[in-house]
Amino acid sequence: RMRRALPWLAALGAMQAALALQFYLPADESQCFTDMLHGSTKVMGEYVVASGRGDMAVDLVVKDEQDRQVYAQDNLDHGRFSFTTPYHGPEYSDYDEYYSDDEAWGARKYEICLRGRRTGAEGGPALRRRVGFALALGDTAKDYAALAKDQHLTELEVSLRAMGDELHNLLRELEFVRVREDHLRKVNESTNTKVVSFSIVSCLVMFLVGAYQMYYLRTYFKKKKLL
Repeated sequence: RMRRALPWLAALGAMQAALALQFYLPADESQCFTDMLHGSTKVMGEYVVASGRGDMAVDLVVKDEQDRQVYAQDNLDHGRFSFTTPYHGPEYSDYDEYYSDDEAWGARKYEICLRGRRTGAEGGPALRRRVGFALALGDTAKDYAALAKDQHLTELEVSLRAMGDELHNLLRELEFVRVREDHLRKVNESTNTKVVSFSIVSCLVMFLVGAYQMYYLRTYFKKKKLL
């Protein structure tokens, strides 16, 4: 069984590698990526900038939806970066406590930008660099190479650990969707109750106003001896 699983694990690893972004970044231009992230989410990225002719550097900057800088790094070559988004809502374990706080549910938009910067003389030839970029979020934002070295894991064990983290991430997202759906159901039920109550009160008020009008007109006509 283990031998049968190895080709599938290798295929999965190749698929994940193929999903990494590769593009050419010209000088004085930016390539940006956006994602909706909850608070206290760990983000880890890996980058490789190929060398080329001319003097050009590649910089990285991460900003939130209010244009505040969360992370920055200049002169990228190859390596990794990581940061944790600021807390702005409930953790996954605290969702049940935030039914009445709608702002705590929303994820916020973060923008990750790679910018080509010309470091030589202005007006030179067109420059560009080939960039490889990959991003991991949540439980998958780990350095599995360092983890394998520290815990003396085999390649198969590292692959299984990565798949376990992916599944854990998926389960957390599903739990968030379930609790969010429960929250929306409670909001709908509460709104429906308020609408029904308002309708009943409106009908009672209209009935009382109608009864008073009938009483007033009857009394008025009797005084005028019209009845």
